[in-house]
Formats: sequence, structure tokens, C-alpha cells
Amino acid sequence: MQCTYMTDILFEELDKIIASGKLKNRKVVLFGLNAPAFLTKHHLAKRGIDTFAFVDNSGYPVAQFNNPEIKPTRHHLVNGNRIMAYRPEELPQEYHDEYVFLVYSKYEQEMLAQLDSLGYKTGEQAFLSGGFWRTEGIKRAVIPDGAGKILTPEEIKERQMEGLRYIHRLCEENHLDYYLHYGSLLGAVRHKGYIPWDDDLDILMFHEDMLKLLELVKKENGRYGVFYAAFNDPVRHFIARIEDRETVYHQWDIPLETFGGLISLDIFPMAGMPKGYDEALAFYDDVMKYSWEYDDLTVEFPDADQEIAERRAFCKKYVLDKMLEYPAKDSEYLFTIPTKPGAPLIFRRDYWDEKILMDFEGEKFYGPKNYDEILTQHYGDYMTPPPENRQVSIHRTTVFHKR
Repeated sequence: MQCTYMTDILFEELDKIIASGKLKNRKVVLFGLNAPAFLTKHHLAKRGIDTFAFVDNSGYPVAQFNNPEIKPTRHHLVNGNRIMAYRPEELPQEYHDEYVFLVYSKYEQEMLAQLDSLGYKTGEQAFLSGGFWRTEGIKRAVIPDGAGKILTPEEIKERQMEGLRYIHRLCEENHLDYYLHYGSLLGAVRHKGYIPWDDDLDILMFHEDMLKLLELVKKENGRYGVFYAAFNDPVRHFIARIEDRETVYHQWDIPLETFGGLISLDIFPMAGMPKGYDEALAFYDDVMKYSWEYDDLTVEFPDADQEIAERRAFCKKYVLDKMLEYPAKDSEYLFTIPTKPGAPLIFRRDYWDEKILMDFEGEKFYGPKNYDEILTQHYGDYMTPPPENRQVSIHRTTVFHKR
């Protein structure tokens, strides 16, 4: 597995906007609390342009970014002063005519329309920085070394299913628990298989069991390999992935572009917590401070100095150690670490007391018996599909046969 950075398209477009003079003497606002926005702030700073604020439509990441208890990173600071995040409609209105917004998102057109409704016209005060769909078109055309024929969606799913059968067998033979989770659990309940527009598999395991499984896969050293923050760097998220060495995989998601033999089969570790919900929530918030700082500092990887590299290593070790502090199977509450800001992912332990075999693509795999409580906590009315314009894959990947 190899990770490189894919920031050139974003930075080239930013330099064009800078050269046009459209940011001069304006209050620059970045739309999104995400890697492209953080990279944009860093690039603008190197060009002598300060960021005034971030905006995001989700209240939780805004609150987290503004939380004074969270140690500020370079994403928070401008000339030593901490900047704020807002919802778009909550920006200080005395500067309305001075704002310039930079947008990079797969929902860029919706975001531009939202800004337009607030009086910020595209081409005057709102601009695409890089263009998500331009990046998508360029990166989708990349053919990695060793790649043969592109796998069809059906071939990808069959290889994912082979990986799921492999995990099921190893877990059964070694008395380890796993559960279908997220979109795969929802797909099992609502569709008896994949969600029609989904293209990956998600399972969840107690953290201790997951580490045992990964060691078994590593020891076999056969068709499958593993990719996890405990073994690899740079890795942004605390999710394990199973690597199919018979394929060549290309994934692009700013800032990282990943090449390897990976087919999306994600294992989310579920870790233990102290007793009592208030204590568990405080523990979760502490872990998340270091998790988000690690993520932020990973975004800074291209030009990380020794201090940043050491701090990133400390944050990663802190999170991994905390995930083993309380045995998951003995805890009252459990948590997983999200890949993006959102509501706390804390579950009652008894949700996972019993597993059942569930129909998935004509076969049987394990899921939690209390799936209704879990899916309701995640999705609300989970049996109602999203609007048609949201029935699309969230992943940007191409998979090839290995030559």
C-alpha cells in the first residue's frame, strides 16, 4: 500500500484565483471543515493571504472546531489568533460585502446555490477552488503501475464477497465476533444485500478481536493483507482495511491518493469505555480531541517538520492506547471513531450481546440482533431511502485486475 498527495489541482486553481486579485482586501471564508479547506488555508497562508473563517452546514463540527478545550492546530490559527467556524447564515453580517467564499465539495453546486440565496453571487463572492468534479475526471483516468483490465462493479462486489467469506471463516475458526455494520447492515435489513448504489462492505468488531484477526491475516501472508493505523503511515482514520493482493486499487480523496491491492472491505473497531454515560462521554470527547488533531496533522504531512511529525505520532499512539484501556466485552458503553465530525458514536454494550445470521446477497453473515436500535441511532427512519440525487456512491475508486 502506498499513499501520496494529490493537491496539485487544488493549488493550481487557488493560484489562478489569487492572481486574478479576487481575494485582495477581502475576508476569505472557506466552505467546509474538511481536508480540502484546511489545505486551502495552509496554501493561502504561504501566499500571504489570511483566512477569516470557516463555514459548515453541520452544527457538530462547527461546535467541535470552536471548542476552547480542544488544543488549537494550525487550522485554527491565523497570526497566532484563533479563528472561528460558523454556519453560512450565521456569519457576522457587518462584513457581508467583504466576504469571498472558496468551495471544494462534491456538493459544490448546492453550496454555490446556498450562498447565492444568502446574497453571495457565484463569480463575484463565491468561487470553486479546484473543482471537485474536475479533479474527479482527471484522477479517474489514472492507471496505476501493474494494473490490467478494470474490474466491473459486479466483479468488484464478488471479490468483496470473497473477502467477507474469508473473514467469516477466520472468525468462526478462532471464536471472534464480527457484525455487518453501517451501509452493509442497512443493506442486509432493507435490501437483503448491498444497497443498490453502494460499492463497499463494512463490518464492525470488538477492538481486541479485530487485532487478533489482523494478526491472523498477516501471519497467513497469502492473498490478503491488512492496512491499519497501528501498522501503516500516513493513515488518516482508525479503520482497518483488508487488502486483496490480486487486484490493483486506486483511490483519490484529498489529500491522499492511495495505490495498492485494496478492495473496500472496512473493519470498524469498537472499543470499551468507563462505566456511566457521563464518564463514557467525557472519555469519548478526550479521545476525539486527539483523533481530530491526528487527522488535522496528517493533512499537514507534505511539509511536516519534526515537531509536527512527533506530535502526530503522539496523537496516534494516544488514541490506539485509549482504545485498549477498557475491555470492550466488559464495558457498559462502546464507541467507534468516526471518519468525519458528527454526533458521538457511543453505543450501549447490550446492543451487541447477541448476533444473528442475516441474509446478504443470498448468503448468511452475522449482524447484531438489536439492529433496529443501532440503525435508528445512525440513520433515524432507516427504511426510507434518501432522495434520488443522494443515491450515489460516496467513494472515488477504480479497481483493476493485477497484470
